[in-house]
Formats: sequence, C-alpha cells, structure tokens
Amino acid sequence: MTPSVEELPHPIGYSCPNDQAIFAIKAAGVENAVILDFDETLFLRNSTEEYLNSLQPRFLGALLLLILSFIKPWQWLPRPIRGNISRDWLRVLIATLLFPWTPMLWKFRSKRLAGLYGNPLLLDALRANPRASVIIASNGFDFIIRPIVEKLDLPVKQLIACRFWHGSADRKRGKKALLTDVLGSAVLAQSVVITDSIDDEILLQAVATPCLTQWPEATYIKAMGDFYIPFFYTDRVKQPGEQYIVKVILAEDLLFVVLCTSWLSNHPVVHAVGMTFLMAAFWCIYEVGYMENDVVAEKLEATPKLSSTYLKYKSRISFWQPWIWALLFSLPGMAFLQIAKGDFQWTLATIGNSFDQIDDEQMLQALGAWAVLLVALRLTYLVYNYANKPTRVWLYPVLQGYKCFGFLAVTSTNLIGSLLFLALCLSRWMLYLIYRYGKGSWYKVGQVLRCLIFASLVLTAAIGTQDISLLLSWQAWTILILTCLKAQREFRSIVKELGWITDPARS
Repeated sequence: MTPSVEELPHPIGYSCPNDQAIFAIKAAGVENAVILDFDETLFLRNSTEEYLNSLQPRFLGALLLLILSFIKPWQWLPRPIRGNISRDWLRVLIATLLFPWTPMLWKFRSKRLAGLYGNPLLLDALRANPRASVIIASNGFDFIIRPIVEKLDLPVKQLIACRFWHGSADRKRGKKALLTDVLGSAVLAQSVVITDSIDDEILLQAVATPCLTQWPEATYIKAMGDFYIPFFYTDRVKQPGEQYIVKVILAEDLLFVVLCTSWLSNHPVVHAVGMTFLMAAFWCIYEVGYMENDVVAEKLEATPKLSSTYLKYKSRISFWQPWIWALLFSLPGMAFLQIAKGDFQWTLATIGNSFDQIDDEQMLQALGAWAVLLVALRLTYLVYNYANKPTRVWLYPVLQGYKCFGFLAVTSTNLIGSLLFLALCLSRWMLYLIYRYGKGSWYKVGQVLRCLIFASLVLTAAIGTQDISLLLSWQAWTILILTCLKAQREFRSIVKELGWITDPARS
C-alpha cells in the first residue's frame, strides 16, 4: 500500500534525494497539491535565459544583454525592488520591448526545448499518478513558461508565475504569497513542494512535504553564453578584475598610439577617431591569441595557468567571429584615417562631404595593408601559443611590437613617436623576462639583450627619421656583428631550448 504524504518523513533542512521527491509525487493523494518549481526542476534549463538566448538578430541581442550587464538598470529602481529581485524582469521587459517579435519566435522554439529539457523522472512520476493536482509555481515569467508547459503533455491545474508588466512586484511578494492567494492556506499546508532553490525556504516551511533537491541533469546556461563579444574574454577571463580595457588598452595602448600618430595629423581629432576604431579591430584579433593561449595551455601544458573564470566563459571562445568584428571596426577606422589626410575645414556641416572625398583606391590599399598586418599578428600569436616557454621569451617582444609599430602599416610617426613605441616594447619585454627567468638567471641572456636592444634602437631611429642610411652604416653593422659574436655562446644555448609544446614536461 502506498503511504500517504503525511506519513513521509520530513528531510532534515528540507533537502532530500531525487528518489524521495519522486516517491512524494507518487504518494500524493487528491487532497495533496503537488507544487513544482519550473526552472532547473521540471524544466532542466533556466527558461528566462533560454528566452533571452532566442533574441534575433543574435548580434544585437547579445549587444543589448552586454550593455544591460554593464549599466545594471535594476540598481536604479526604488529600494524595495532594487537589485537582483528585478534583474531578470528588467532584462526580459527591455529585450521584449526592443525585440517585439521574440514572443512569437519563442512559441516555435519552446516545442523543441520542451522535448529536449523536460525532466523525464518528474514527468513520468506525475503521469503515473492521475490523482495528483499539479501546480507549477515559478519566479519565471508566465508568457515564457506557458508555451513550454503546453508541450509537456502534462495535466497542469495551475501555472503561477510572474506577470510581464508586474514581474518585480510578483517576485517581491514571493511564491508563498502568490500560492496562498490561489490555493488558500489550508490547501497549501497539505501540499508537496519540489524545488531546487534555497530561496523557497519560506514556502518549504509552510507545506506538508518539502523537497529541496538538485537534479544532476539540470544546467544553468547564460543567455548568449556562446556568442563572442569583443573584449569580453580579455576583461572577464584573461585579466579578471584588473580593469585591463580601461587601464591598459585605452589608457596606454590607444593613448600612446594617438600621441605618436594623430598628434602629427592635420586633423588630429578625426585621425584619433580612426585610430580608436582600428585599435578595437586590432584587439579583436589579439584577443583570439588570448583565447587560443588558454585552450593550448589546457590541452598541452603540464601545469596550465588558467584564470578561475576560464571554465565559466569557455563557451564564449570563438576563432572566427572576432574577424567579423575586426572588419566592422576597420571600415570606419580606415575611412576616418583617409579623411584626416584631406585638406578641408572639419565642421559638422562638412562631415558628409568629407566622406565623399575618400579616394577608393587609397582606401582599398590601406585596408589591404591593414589586413596583412592582422593576419601576420594572428600567425605570430599562433606560433607563440604552440611554442615552448623558452621560445616565447623571444617572440613576446614581437607581439608587443605589433601593438604600436604595427599601426605604422596605415599611418606614420616621427622619431619621438618611434622611440616611445620602442620604450613600450622594451619595458613590457623586460617585465616578461623577469617573470620567465627570475632573479639570478640574467647571465643566460645578458649579451643577447645588448645585441637585440642595439639593433632595435638603430631600426627605430631609421623608422622615426625615415632615413634608411642608418641601416646601411658600416659603423652600425660593425657594432652589431661584434655584439653578436660576443653573444654567440648565449645564442647557441637559447637555440637549444627553442621548440614546441609537444611534451608536457618541456612546456
């Protein structure tokens, strides 16, 4: 004989295994309402995130969610509904108003999701007990959940979820209050509640059989979690909490490139706008190297140094989407650079005319040179990522060189600018050398450093003065050859260490 709900033991702290939750459903009688949480319980995904993940076009949907995550409009609301209690409601409200076709698309997608992520254990148990009065209570949204429930082939007596316009108020009241309004306190007190959320503690306290249980197959997948967004990986994974975009990319890389190039332009502001777009394009491709670096480290290195957020955002890794973004940034960037070469008075009234003056042939040539630079950057970083650590020491300054000297493929600088670029490269390389070699190991590379620094200085002076005769000087070549001869033993030692990450022991 199947025991009644009242005869089932209350789990300590309301926690119970999955099989006990199933047993509670089978034991429910006519007088016992079976109240089910929806997200990650009856539905093994989060319905709100799945709905937001269906925004089309995805590019604009992902951009909207990113903007909302930065400005956090839910923090602007009145204190009673401020913060996370209104986060999902505002995200859904704003997204639906800006993408009004989404509810219609959602109805088509919900059928597939119901088949894929309906919880088979709960569904089978509910179908096996026709006496059960099934009620779904969720902090999700009625118009999102209802289309999925309709496809689950389940006799649901009541769906209690948040309303579209009043979602924050419904969440503020809580499930217990909403259920009490519909069922009454007496019916609620005899109910079975199955949920995975510790936020439902007040509700669990009020029912006959509380079951707080996690389902192994349930997964919370963030909306647009597989969509690449420029600089997101750099900010959240490679340099988490460092404000790298502001402190390094904007306050160093872009600022110094503008000072060394835009400063010399006839239209420095226009030129600086172009360089800003090109810097964004450049970092889209540089970020591919960051992503690949972590993937290679995870696969090949014996002791990979990965950010604590790597696994969380690993799904965002894409090796081809950054190229699309790079193209989108490069086109306006190159256009502004071409405009900056013109002889005109820049005003709001002349903006349209200035774009008409762009020389198409020069624009294509500049884009071609820029494309070659980005491909060369990608290939260099590819070699860097698969090289072992001793080899990376000597490739690192090349990567740093791309960040400043690389922009000379489409613009120009002077001697002061070139020297600043060199100072940036060398200062960052020195820090990397300290990181790799540590104190007490400088004797291994001292002579080689002298040789490379001298060669870099001569080359930089030639670029800055646009005087190639410096590279043809017998004095310069004599000094370079002499320094190389004195460093030959170190060169041989370095060459022996060069290689690829094929054996974890060597990485």
